[in-house]
Amino acid sequence: MGWHNFTWTKNKLLSHNELVKRLRYLPETVFVAIDERARTTQERTIQRFNASVLNNDFPDGAKVMTLDPILGDKFRPRYKGPYTVVRRNQGGTYELKDGTRKLLPRHYAPSQLKFVIDDL
Repeated sequence: MGWHNFTWTKNKLLSHNELVKRLRYLPETVFVAIDERARTTQERTIQRFNASVLNNDFPDGAKVMTLDPILGDKFRPRYKGPYTVVRRNQGGTYELKDGTRKLLPRHYAPSQLKFVIDDL
């Protein structure tokens, strides 16, 4: 290996026109390709998210059960209820009332609710 003497190598500086051509290449070609790739990736991510998220709408007055967030013991029931949907808030959570028509102290996300089929 060692030291190499580059004093006799030819200078390969780009001319002004070549520099301008190279500077135009980035925004016209590379950045456009990156933007297209980012858009397709974002669209695929949105489609996957929408396919995996349950979009449950519970009408007012519907009977639902709530998922117990702190299960603790595997012999305890996973769902509590039944409760009645009072209304859906602007943020998408639901206000519920119990059998005594008293509002529950917190709101529930749609993913924490499950429809109850009334026995006839």
